[in-house]
Amino acid sequence: MWKIKPALTTEKVINDFDLYCNNCKYDLEGEYMITVDGISQITGLSREEVINRGLISFIEIEIRLAEMDIADVRERYNVLSKEDLYEAIKGRKIESHPAWEDYIVWKNKEKYIEDLKEQAKSVNDI
Repeated sequence: MWKIKPALTTEKVINDFDLYCNNCKYDLEGEYMITVDGISQITGLSREEVINRGLISFIEIEIRLAEMDIADVRERYNVLSKEDLYEAIKGRKIESHPAWEDYIVWKNKEKYIEDLKEQAKSVNDI
């Protein structure tokens, strides 16, 4: 859960936030905890819309991170595709260890991206 730390905000901002958000909660340290209901009230969006936008943002970030991992492997072995990496390993152009593990990671990241995109379609259909 995201938190707004009072040390990072001014007293006026905190007080203004209180005026807009009757649903604010405090954690054990007395810091504000942002809630879906609070964001909904501040933005005027429905709870469902706040949740859906949050899910889409999370999925987009996860896809970008997975793509960055794939780009790292691509750069590490100077290949354009996982098939090129596979052929380089099989042809002994590169050491098999840790290349095999990186190949498996690449395959898994592509599947992860595919699954996330499917979930994004489901969220968009709601």
